Amino acid sequence: EKFQRIEEVDSLSVLPIDVTSNEVELNIGPDVPNIFEDKVQQSILNYVPHKTKTTNVELNILVKSNEPISHQPRRLPFSEKKIVQTQVAEWLEQGIVEPCSSEYSSRVVIVRKKDGTP
Repeated sequence: EKFQRIEEVDSLSVLPIDVTSNEVELNIGPDVPNIFEDKVQQSILNYVPHKTKTTNVELNILVKSNEPISHQPRRLPFSEKKIVQTQVAEWLEQGIVEPCSSEYSSRVVIVRKKDGTP
């Protein structure tokens, strides 16, 4: 469904979305016609993010010497090892990464989010 273009906007409103429940509360503003409010609400309720794959990126890392930079792997607890395996399997399936072998290596570090989840 297409939206109509609005040429002039008097004010911008914040669209607060409570992601902790199944209900979505939108505050679009009093100047917006109801038909647009309904379309925005339906778009948000039906939104499904699409993960994309970018393959047109090439990375060149300049190093100071020809000696490979390598770190010994660090042992991970089983719970973290499972997280890493799941993430790598997902990236392999999506074509984001591919199997390779190299003299260069670095340790895996799991960074936790602010809420404590990996």
